[in-house]
Amino acid sequence: MDSKDEVRVEAPQRRGGILSRLRPGDQAPPTAFERLLKTVRSYNQKADVRELQKAFAFAEAAHEGQVRKSGEPFVSHPLAVASILADLH
Repeated sequence: MDSKDEVRVEAPQRRGGILSRLRPGDQAPPTAFERLLKTVRSYNQKADVRELQKAFAFAEAAHEGQVRKSGEPFVSHPLAVASILADLH
């Protein structure tokens, strides 16, 4: 082998995206819906969160493809209203 010849070493392939690179114990930041559930559970541990999950799924489906003027998904508005109501208990 000449000193001018290049040796090609392939880098190992990455698996997954950013979530796969989290260290054990690290968690992704909570979503707005998860924060809503946490708020509700903070004052009502026995809350039936299935109803909230159904309502959120309905809102997501109803507003699918709709975006606000800012570019964020429109479902963020009903979710923000629900969060305000949860803060008020």
